[in-house]
Amino acid sequence: MSEIDSTVFYCLYAGLVMLSFRHRASLSLAFLIGLVVFCNIYVKPSALVLIPTTFILYGLHTLTSAGGAFRRIALAGCVALGAIIIGLGAMVVGFKERYGEYQLSRFDGYNLFSHVGHLTDLDGPAYPELKKALRPMMERYRERYVALGHHEPNWLVFGSLNEQLMRDFDGSSPAKVMIEYLKSKNVVMTVASSNAIYKDLAIEGIKAHPAEYLRHVATSFIQLLRHG
Repeated sequence: MSEIDSTVFYCLYAGLVMLSFRHRASLSLAFLIGLVVFCNIYVKPSALVLIPTTFILYGLHTLTSAGGAFRRIALAGCVALGAIIIGLGAMVVGFKERYGEYQLSRFDGYNLFSHVGHLTDLDGPAYPELKKALRPMMERYRERYVALGHHEPNWLVFGSLNEQLMRDFDGSSPAKVMIEYLKSKNVVMTVASSNAIYKDLAIEGIKAHPAEYLRHVATSFIQLLRHG
């Protein structure tokens, strides 16, 4: 059900973004954009990618503004991001009250890694043994898929396979490598244990490749506008 809800919010977001090019300084429109982003994150945390997308959107509006509209448009951008931040703050507090910890979701690491797994810093300090096992697979994935603009998020975190992935990776996946890694460390394979590792790898990868991350966000934004 969350897939349907999220798709609706993505479509609403795309429509509002296109409308913002005609009403760049509208504070009410900016607030609505922020609200739609928050609602999308609420139903599907992978929509966190829309936060930097919204920042880039209003950065573009501000840079291309004329005359005295600069400050008003910058304020609109702050309103949009502020609406998102306030909504997420309330959501995190609610999660704390219910589950006893501050989180957006128990799948936040899964969702983040599914989008930026190709940026994994294979030479970084985190989980060297895991990265050693992942290296040949991730290098092949970058070369045969990412370089051509094709991403397989479900394969990265859940091991979902199609015929091409089966051929290219002999039925293996980063998800299977994760399971074997946890077994080797005598750690029980749970959502929490794998989620934490996925999150660490994703954040490390973003920090190691900020330009590539921003380019990926921008590309995703363009695809959203084109295809909804």
